[in-house]
Amino acid sequence: MANGDSDSVSHDLLSLLSSDERDFLVRNNGDQVKISNLVGKTVGLYFSGSWCGPCCHFTPNLVEVYEELLPKGDFEVVFISSDRNDESFNSYLAKMPWLAIPFSDSETRKRLKELFKVRGIPNLVILDPNGKVSTNQGTRIIREYGVDGYPFSTERINFLKEEEEAAKKNQSLSSILVHGSRSHLVSNDGNEVPVPDLEGKIVGLYFSIQRLCHDFTPKLMGRHYTQMNSLEHGIEAYPFTPEKLAELAEIEKARLEAQTLESLLVHGEKDFVIDKSGWYNSC
Repeated sequence: MANGDSDSVSHDLLSLLSSDERDFLVRNNGDQVKISNLVGKTVGLYFSGSWCGPCCHFTPNLVEVYEELLPKGDFEVVFISSDRNDESFNSYLAKMPWLAIPFSDSETRKRLKELFKVRGIPNLVILDPNGKVSTNQGTRIIREYGVDGYPFSTERINFLKEEEEAAKKNQSLSSILVHGSRSHLVSNDGNEVPVPDLEGKIVGLYFSIQRLCHDFTPKLMGRHYTQMNSLEHGIEAYPFTPEKLAELAEIEKARLEAQTLESLLVHGEKDFVIDKSGWYNSC
């Protein structure tokens, strides 16, 4: 999570974010905020641009986290733009509730990109309250953990990973399907189904997208089988465990080994085939 030389020092925010003519940052309403107001806070340096598709998808996620952390008063984000003109910059900044390096200060924007070795955007570099880089993987952390990742330090992320591993070992339907205050699922008629009602049942988690799965979904609805491996067996594969599939594989193997021409062609009392002239020939 390090970022080379820039990670090994404590950055003075005023020196880092200011220029000879400027000691402030700007908001989307034109207000100027002294850089000194950020001292002692966790600061995210957000390298982004309005022309960048992944940036436009990520920015709302960051806005959500920022607004949830705002009451704490100890977290701030600074937008460092990669936009190509002032109009694009202003239009993009209008969607952001945080601060920004003025677009006119291209020298500082360029210096920051070089200092933190920004090779692609979106890129979120997190500085701890002492001005030291906590991580240059802020975008990944926000995507994976959201506000739970705060203050986005190595220690916090390691703690969350340990929690994930512990949760896997003690996994339950509730730990998988319940999130926050939501403890229910919804049916296609809009009814809420409490997750605890599923306890004790075999539950299939069906990951799907309409345009790619429209052939399989009707089969799932009609036959009630849930694993791709069980397609060839249908309902006979229930309860879809590895042991049941292995048993069916053995049955299929024995059937193939015992297979004869008669076993393939005879069905009930129909022990004949018909040639092209219409005559019946015994198998």
